[in-house]
Amino acid sequence: IAILGLFVRLVSRFSNLVTGAITRDSVRQALTHGITADQIIIFLTVNAHPQMQNRTPVLPVTVTDQIRLWEQERNRLHPTGAYFYKDFEQRQGFERVFRYAQDIGVILWANTEKRQMVVTRQGHAKIAELVKGQRASSAQTPSAS
Repeated sequence: IAILGLFVRLVSRFSNLVTGAITRDSVRQALTHGITADQIIIFLTVNAHPQMQNRTPVLPVTVTDQIRLWEQERNRLHPTGAYFYKDFEQRQGFERVFRYAQDIGVILWANTEKRQMVVTRQGHAKIAELVKGQRASSAQTPSAS
C-alpha cells in the first residue's frame, strides 16, 4: 500500500481492498521521485487482482497509454543555457560565424535569413573569440544575449 501511495491518490482502505485514483498529479509526483511510467505499469500488472491477471492485456491500454503520455509530457522540454546571436550587419560575417559554429557543433537553432542563431553555453566562449577577431579586422558587430 505504501508503494501505491507513491503514484496513486488513495481514496479508501479496507482490510482486503484499497481504492484509489491514478491522476496526472499523482503520476507526476512519482516521476519527480524517479519512478518511471514503465515501473508503475509493471507494478500494477504484477499486483493486479487475479481476475484481471486472466485478461490480455492485464491493464486497459488506455490506462497504460495515459501513464506513458504523462511521462512524455514531463520529459518533453529540458532547459539548456544558451546565447542568442543577432544583428549581424553583413551576411558575410554571419556566414563565417555560422559555419564555425556548425563545425564545432554548438548550434541549437538558427535562422540564416534573419542572421540569427542560438549557440550552447559552452560554444559561446569560442564564438565570442571569433567575433572579437572579426571586429578587429572589420566593422562586424553582432550582439549576444
